[in-house]
Amino acid sequence: MLSEAARVELQALLPPTAFVGFKETLGADHPLLHPVDGEELLQRPPLPTSNGTKPEAEGTPQLMLRNDNIEPENPPASPNAMEIDPPLPPEPQPSNAQSVTLKTLSPTFFNDPHLLAALRTFQDHLYLGWFTEAHMERVRKFEEGIRDGKLAAPWKDEVWEREHGVPLPPREQEGAKEQAKAGQEENGAAANEVVDDGAANGLGANGTSVLAAAGSKGSFSIPCESTARAGGASEVKLSVLVKKGVIRVGDVIAYRRSFATSELVEKDCVVLSIDKKNFTLTVITIPGRMRNLPAELVMPSSLQSSGKPSSNKRPTSVKPPSQASSSQPTTGTTSLGTLTLTLTFLSPTQLETALLDTDAQVERSRRPNGNAWKCFSVWRWRVPGVPFGEEEQEGAGEAAYNPDDVRGGRENHGTLFYLRGSYYHER
Repeated sequence: MLSEAARVELQALLPPTAFVGFKETLGADHPLLHPVDGEELLQRPPLPTSNGTKPEAEGTPQLMLRNDNIEPENPPASPNAMEIDPPLPPEPQPSNAQSVTLKTLSPTFFNDPHLLAALRTFQDHLYLGWFTEAHMERVRKFEEGIRDGKLAAPWKDEVWEREHGVPLPPREQEGAKEQAKAGQEENGAAANEVVDDGAANGLGANGTSVLAAAGSKGSFSIPCESTARAGGASEVKLSVLVKKGVIRVGDVIAYRRSFATSELVEKDCVVLSIDKKNFTLTVITIPGRMRNLPAELVMPSSLQSSGKPSSNKRPTSVKPPSQASSSQPTTGTTSLGTLTLTLTFLSPTQLETALLDTDAQVERSRRPNGNAWKCFSVWRWRVPGVPFGEEEQEGAGEAAYNPDDVRGGRENHGTLFYLRGSYYHER
């Protein structure tokens, strides 16, 4: 139970609707209480109380007289009005809890959706570690950088230039095209990404302004990921993300792609091992068109008890990343006899090709040359209070494991495209 002093403080923060005995009334400025043409007076309609019952009769109904459409200078304040801004000078507050009449909270207050939403939000902030000392220190540095003007977000300038770009004069359009092309080459854009007609309006092919494309280090923060360009982040290979711990053993890599012929292919695979020399990934999935993995593969102990290679065992290929290629898929079974397929790859495109081959819905001739980085998302167990990428590799999923979830309770941490861009701008 709360002390009386705590109840007084809580009572001052809650609205009148939270207490027993609240009766809803209309404010003095409500249209129903204003005179209507042809009527001399208007009766204030009785309203039900907070528990749904009609209020008892309290004598003569409240009336409002019409006087040539002239409203009173000081209309009576509603008894349920809340004091939003304190009066100046502030009124003296009671020195102790005994001088304040304590009210009784209504039981329906604890089922109010606004309260429940606030509690869930607060619990989410606790779970995500937003109140830890490390995160508060990051917030403090961020606020200091904003105040001092030392913290810059280049992508915001690029988005502003893209959405508010001023068209160039006709005589400068040709030079703008050459400048945008040079900026793309400097930012590591793909060779087949040519400048479109948007450069004539001062925009580069990646949607940013010509000045941003020529002078910045690349743009990743474009709102729509489906049309976003990697920019300078395209220099980051999958092996770099693996080496830096962005992808780890036990992560579920979920594939999802819709094709123009109405096929939707979804397939999950779990990271089985990582080669410590060339940082290739070995994943395990199930053949066929089934998306979800069996329970013995998504539980924390599946990588040790399934009879598959452990995380410290290297694949047979020892070629450098620039020369290594994906190995041939190998079949096997889990401890419960489920047929599995093991794949080793260096790039998302290689994994996508292997998964589409085993799915067998889309022929190779009908597969577009799209960006495979946007089709894969990484799912990992989250440790409460620990940011993504800083979890301990062993035992992280023991507490977060959920046997009722198809991915064992893992949470979505974003697509490979997003994780690559985040790493590129934070390194």
